Amino acid sequence: MLGARSLAAQEPEPTPAPTPPAVAAPERATARTDSSDQLKVFLDCRERGCDFDFVRTEVPWAYWMRDRFDADVLILVTSLRAGNGGTEYTIAVRGQRRFEGSVDTLKHVSLPNDADDVLRRDLARTFRLGLARYAARTSAARRLDVSFRGATTQPGRMMPTNVKDPWDFWLFRVGGNGSFRGETRTSERDLSLFASASRVSDLWKISIAVGGSVNVQEFTLRDGTRSRFDRDGAEANVLVVRSLGSNLSTGMLLNVGFSDFLNEELYARVGPAIEYNVYPWKEATSRQLTFLYSVGVTHFDYQRVTVFGRMSETRPTHKVIASLIQRQPWGSVNASLRGEQYLHDVTKYSATVGLGTDLRISRGLAFNIGGFYSRVRDQLYLVGTGVSDQDALVRRLALATDYRFFVNVGMSYTFGSIFNTVVNPRLDALTNVGGGRRQSFF
Repeated sequence: MLGARSLAAQEPEPTPAPTPPAVAAPERATARTDSSDQLKVFLDCRERGCDFDFVRTEVPWAYWMRDRFDADVLILVTSLRAGNGGTEYTIAVRGQRRFEGSVDTLKHVSLPNDADDVLRRDLARTFRLGLARYAARTSAARRLDVSFRGATTQPGRMMPTNVKDPWDFWLFRVGGNGSFRGETRTSERDLSLFASASRVSDLWKISIAVGGSVNVQEFTLRDGTRSRFDRDGAEANVLVVRSLGSNLSTGMLLNVGFSDFLNEELYARVGPAIEYNVYPWKEATSRQLTFLYSVGVTHFDYQRVTVFGRMSETRPTHKVIASLIQRQPWGSVNASLRGEQYLHDVTKYSATVGLGTDLRISRGLAFNIGGFYSRVRDQLYLVGTGVSDQDALVRRLALATDYRFFVNVGMSYTFGSIFNTVVNPRLDALTNVGGGRRQSFF
């Protein structure tokens, strides 16, 4: 679920000497400087590259507020996956209080393999550009200047429409990860692999993805007996989408795979879909209200006989999904309603409602809640002989259930100085405890 919040301080990284900034100040504001006319800024960014400590050191001529209610300018950062495999960042710079009504929107597109240091420098530079017009109306203006580094020659930063690309704008990804853990009498191994190919344009989106995972758990009982439990799964997806204007899209999705956990030797689903966004898609990073409908056919081959006495079956299905995403200076909200149903028997269905919100209620006070609840009536795959206690304990096979739910609730209140922008990470490692038997809760 989405949750907007101010970024916590991150552990600093060694960095090379900074390039000349778009807007630079010859001297840093100090704690003794009169703050009445200083530019006060609140940064709302939870995206990769938003290193708050780094931003404060790169833009020292602004006071960085810990609460949006104290700021003259809000910077709201949202992102979407770009067609080149990188990320398109939308940086909304909004004035409030004395700058009420001023709104600017800037864009930055990263490359898929940009290092964290490159990304945080690019974002900090974009923040400086967005804040320049506001800083020019404060007392800091007489100490600011604008510089120009010249045209960039870094390959891949621009993609003109007439470029000749030997890959025809196809992007490919391959990868995997593994984990191994163990004790004297237990061990567990996880391995996952994936590969994908995609091509994105304003009119078409084509995405092909393949992935699989292997999980092995081994136990040695007190009598020396060894037990092993394997849980494997794999899936391949092909998605083709055609844009039909600024709000409407249509497409086709194909899924093929297998899952030990769901008792599926093979499953395959194909079906068209149509989606309508109440807001134009160009505003997708800040708000979406979408309605999707899909109808199709699903085929199953099972590993064991199901509770309905079947080893295979083909069923017509349909689904509807309504989704709301809002990311604004007051916080964020993400709500969805999803329903799926087998058309051969309308009593076989599932319905899920989800909610995630992070609200800044007042000065220093933030509240967040997230979770989902599902009504489950469509478990055609359940094993007819039942699930043993051992398989249930290690979650090797799915259990019959009428519902699923998850809830997370949190609240925080921050008070104290709103002006201290000094960065001092010394001895932070003492409180960043991890990997041991105990953890720090403070």
